[in-house]
Amino acid sequence: MVLFVSELSVERNGRPPMNSIDHLMNQRLAKWERRRELAREAAKLATVQQPLVVISRDCGSKGHFIAEGVATKLGFDLYDRELINAIAKSAHVRSQVVESVGEQTRQHLSAWIDSRLEGGYFTSTDYLQHLCKIVLSIGQHGQAVMLGRGAQFILNPEQTLRVRIIAPQETRVHRIAASQRLPTPEARAHVLRVDAERNAYCRWHFNADPANPRHYDLILNTALISPEYCVEAVARAFEARFLQQ
Repeated sequence: MVLFVSELSVERNGRPPMNSIDHLMNQRLAKWERRRELAREAAKLATVQQPLVVISRDCGSKGHFIAEGVATKLGFDLYDRELINAIAKSAHVRSQVVESVGEQTRQHLSAWIDSRLEGGYFTSTDYLQHLCKIVLSIGQHGQAVMLGRGAQFILNPEQTLRVRIIAPQETRVHRIAASQRLPTPEARAHVLRVDAERNAYCRWHFNADPANPRHYDLILNTALISPEYCVEAVARAFEARFLQQ
């Protein structure tokens, strides 16, 4: 059985005593600053990384399709949901806990901000520590395609092909409406929500704007270029950069 050590006493109703809230919040603020330091330190440690691909995408831009195609084309492993499962295994917690903590941003600030598990905490700092550990471990082996999770801000850019997949919002809304059989207003709300969550995730965990083109080596618009050709373009860009030296 895994034991977790709580950072403060907890009442029977599962909430921290009110006189402990200020202390807890001070601890949380200090750890949020530490998360940024961890990301910077991880980038410095990625000196033995092998070449790989990281794909960031807008919701509904066909990014997952392209990531799968690139992995197949290059004979690489694909890491998407697998990153969450690997973090959960490393930290000895459930995948649902990892996912909920990873999605936290400043807007979720509260006295009991971290997800509780059997009287203990798996904090957002813990999340970033394990994320960096897993991503850097994959980087050491290379031959991988990573989708999302801000991996482009952790890995060594000199050994990473950083790709951004985009498309106009209306195009993406129509795709989501068709693929999920949703009315257009619901599809638009879904796209806006997912885009906002992904942007907030990168801004909060890495203090970076995921839409900034300076973070990428290749940006592809799937409204103008077919997803199938995007697969070819990413694979060829990787081969040209890393395999033909």
